Amino acid sequence: MAGFASAKENVEKVNSKAKETKTIKKAKKKTQMQCGTFQASCTSAYTCQDWSAGQWIEWAEKIQDNYCQL
Repeated sequence: MAGFASAKENVEKVNSKAKETKTIKKAKKKTQMQCGTFQASCTSAYTCQDWSAGQWIEWAEKIQDNYCQL
């Protein structure tokens, strides 16, 4: 029984460290966000995101399509 309790405690410590590491990675990732402004034909939009170049382009196209339909 003592061996099982000790193993369980070690697993809990490892899980705790893993959660702490994930939290740190999320915090670091949040600081890597980029902010941008898109000037559409009828409006402008501003956001801060951690996106790829393709995601930025898609966002800009959606702003134009959703808010500037003529």
